[in-house]
Amino acid sequence: MAKTPVAVTAAEWKKARAITLKDPGLDKKLAVWETAKKELDKSPSMAEFKKCSAALKDVVVMAKTTKDKCNKTLHKDTIVFLDGYPGAVAKIAQGLQKQGEDYSKRIAAWNKKRVDCLAGMKKLEPVGNKLVSKFEATQKTCEASKGTPDAKRSVNLAEQVLEEIKTFKATAKETMDIVRIAGVGPSIDVSDRDDKYVKMFTEAINIQSGLEGGFNGPIAYLEKYIRENK
Repeated sequence: MAKTPVAVTAAEWKKARAITLKDPGLDKKLAVWETAKKELDKSPSMAEFKKCSAALKDVVVMAKTTKDKCNKTLHKDTIVFLDGYPGAVAKIAQGLQKQGEDYSKRIAAWNKKRVDCLAGMKKLEPVGNKLVSKFEATQKTCEASKGTPDAKRSVNLAEQVLEEIKTFKATAKETMDIVRIAGVGPSIDVSDRDDKYVKMFTEAINIQSGLEGGFNGPIAYLEKYIRENK
């Protein structure tokens, strides 16, 4: 019984092709497919998945063209082998489809991380602004209590506000780390990173930067006040 394609490679076809049959280009189409698959495995992207799909379709078409050039008497085994390409390619295509679906999920997860990050920072922004206002009120109390018996009581207030600020900063960092920490969540090819989601992360960074800048002075003031009046 004649063999049918399994690996779908140029080398496999070379062994199966009858010596007397002139190859119209199936070997080249198979080589293109193999190159596309290697690129996909090395660096997956939606563009590479499309290249692989197109390359496989070309293999099937060229297999039919090659069969049409066969001599039904001299090339019986080769004809049977060529008839096996649609089935062999279909199996590979199923695997590629599953791989593509998994990659699409990675893209969706990459997008979601940026949506969640921005939503988290937008939620924190008014909390941070309120905390700055709380510091300003605390600063007035601390200034008024310098050199008075109330200074130590103001130290307790300063410590409380300082702890709230540090806790807030840690929460903001955790929110940004949804995206920032290497290895957290899936990575996708640059070509598949929708600019809309890239801009979301940039907006989240800007919110964090604004909040960080607003807390540098308060932290320095509170730490100094506590140190000098405790």
